[in-house]
Amino acid sequence: MYHSLARWCLLLLPVGTALFLGCGYPADSGDRDLIEIERVWQYLKVYSLYSSQVPDHEEALTYNDPSNLVAAIPDTLYSHVGDTTFTVASYLPYCPDLGPTACAGCLRKKRGTSATVFAQQLTDNTVLVRIDSFNTETDAELRELGVLAEPFPNVILDLSENPGGSLESCTAAVELFLPAGIPFDSVVRRDDVQETGDTGFVREIWSSTRTGDAWEGKKIAVLIHQGTASAAEILAASLRYGLGDTAVMLVGMPSYGKSIGQYRFCLWRSSGAELVLTGFRFFPLGDGARDYHERGIVPDDSVSSNTRWGLVAAAGAWLEPGFEGLVPQAIQDSLSVDTILVPLRKPRCYTQLPDWETPPF
Repeated sequence: MYHSLARWCLLLLPVGTALFLGCGYPADSGDRDLIEIERVWQYLKVYSLYSSQVPDHEEALTYNDPSNLVAAIPDTLYSHVGDTTFTVASYLPYCPDLGPTACAGCLRKKRGTSATVFAQQLTDNTVLVRIDSFNTETDAELRELGVLAEPFPNVILDLSENPGGSLESCTAAVELFLPAGIPFDSVVRRDDVQETGDTGFVREIWSSTRTGDAWEGKKIAVLIHQGTASAAEILAASLRYGLGDTAVMLVGMPSYGKSIGQYRFCLWRSSGAELVLTGFRFFPLGDGARDYHERGIVPDDSVSSNTRWGLVAAAGAWLEPGFEGLVPQAIQDSLSVDTILVPLRKPRCYTQLPDWETPPF
């Protein structure tokens, strides 16, 4: 997921006992990059939710490289999917074959040409909308599609293989469905030291502010599965608990269970390394909402099918009587052979990115 944050400091952040500007900093006989270790330590102290477990400054400078310093923080995620645990925080060296300019160009091209929202009419009253992920254009795609979907009172929203993505796009998508004034998420994050001068914790309540969008007022069945994670879980929980069980039903299997968000800092102006750390924690709001972190969101209607039609048929039966007999056989056949993939976890992207105003998590 992504979240907007102010400009990154070009050198080192003013955290701890001193501010080192990257010139004249001593290197020891072991050829350790103490400047980079110092830099990474400061990012950890400022932006990690686990800052209290970050080694103190003196101890941090005894580490032989930044990756070991990052690995010393217990920043991990357990998932009921495949019974796996993996480390979230990471420090990766810069890839010399991919410069920041070329990478930025590839990124813009990819984001400008890849659609993430797809729709298919199933009956006269029901439309299937699939969101594969959230990038910076997903909410705009949904907004445009809403005009076409306006005549349909029922929506099957397929998030079954959505691993997450842009937080800003996700929350904008939430607002397309919720009337104004509905709280949908409680967020704990680190304060922005560059704006406030503080490094404490902030707790916010996020509420919908828009109204009058074409997606409002529809009856929605949300498809979730073991690959539904992160930003996709925020959307699913926000709709279900924000609109209630008469308007929204969750269909499928328990979701992945990731309600933490990561910053990704790309340090190409200095070492060229990539630093990923957890800086956000999300809690759903609304009647019946419960913390799903490392547990997954439990569907209202448990359906163990791994085909898309298995989930769609169950969802449609709730939306309108005789649904299965109303869907053309060709569509049923197509969705019956469409197998839902069950990844153990969201694949990490090892592509080196330039500094962003919206660091991913």
